[in-house]
Amino acid sequence: MITLLSIQTVASGRESDYVAIQQKLWRLTHERESETVVRYEHYRGTKTNQFVSLLTFRSFEAFLEHQVAPYHDDVDWEGLFVEHEMQWLDPLPGANDLASTLLPMVPPDLAPEKRVYAEMLPSERPAWWGEAQK
Repeated sequence: MITLLSIQTVASGRESDYVAIQQKLWRLTHERESETVVRYEHYRGTKTNQFVSLLTFRSFEAFLEHQVAPYHDDVDWEGLFVEHEMQWLDPLPGANDLASTLLPMVPPDLAPEKRVYAEMLPSERPAWWGEAQK
């Protein structure tokens, strides 16, 4: 399982575009990926024009498949974000019902369209997290 947090600051005047995109993606993701998506949630942040997404997929591969799905990959993201940070999250054992985030090595023969997304995030489990809880 993998869980990630995506923090986006949207360009001023583009807030309604962002909301419409995420509403479409939320609907299509839940319709088409119900077997592999655990959480796919979007929120407004406290800072002006900030949005936060909490995503959990059953595997890293499922996350990459989601990223390259036609309804996600064809979104025009150009000029939408002023800032965009993505980071892996690791659920705290006994304080969360999700499994640990497992980050497999990125295979050398990974398709280029998936590699773009795989390389946006750290490829290794941070050492301070310790070993993944099964």
